[in-house]
Amino acid sequence: MNTQLTLSDNASILVELRARLMFLQQICEAQKCDSELQTKRIQCKSSDDSEFQIDSDDCLRFQGRICVPKDTELIQKILNEAHNVKPEHQVPSVLLHPVMVPEWNWDRITMDFVTDLPLTLKKKDAVCIVVDILTKSAYFTPVHIDLNYTLLRL
Repeated sequence: MNTQLTLSDNASILVELRARLMFLQQICEAQKCDSELQTKRIQCKSSDDSEFQIDSDDCLRFQGRICVPKDTELIQKILNEAHNVKPEHQVPSVLLHPVMVPEWNWDRITMDFVTDLPLTLKKKDAVCIVVDILTKSAYFTPVHIDLNYTLLRL
C-alpha cells in the first residue's frame, strides 16, 4: 500500500485516511475504464434528477456512495484491506472466564412478566415466566396484576 506512518497523537486515523485516499484514486481511475459506469456518468451529466452524482474528485457516486467498477483485482484489494484493518471499537481478546453452571435443577432461575394482556375469563391479565437455567425448562403461570396494590406499596 502507499501509506506512511507518522508519529502523532492520531497516527492511526492519518494512516486510515491515506489508505482510503489511495483506494479512492484507484477507484476513480478504474471507473473511467468501465463502460457501464461511463454510461451512468453521461446520464448523470445530462440529467439533474439522477440518483448518480459526480463529486469534486470526479468520482461517480450512487446515493452518496462510491461506485466500484467490476474490476476483480481492485475489489480484492479493497476486501483484503477491510479485513486487515482492526476496528477501533473492537476490544482486544482476553482470556474468557467460564460461566458458572448450576449443579442442580432449579438452583438458578430467571423470572419475567408479560403484562398488559387482555383479561381472561378468570380475570388474569399477565403471565409470570420462570425458567430453570440448567435444563431450560419453563413454567408459564397466568396471574392478575393489581395496580392499586402495587401503587400502595410504593
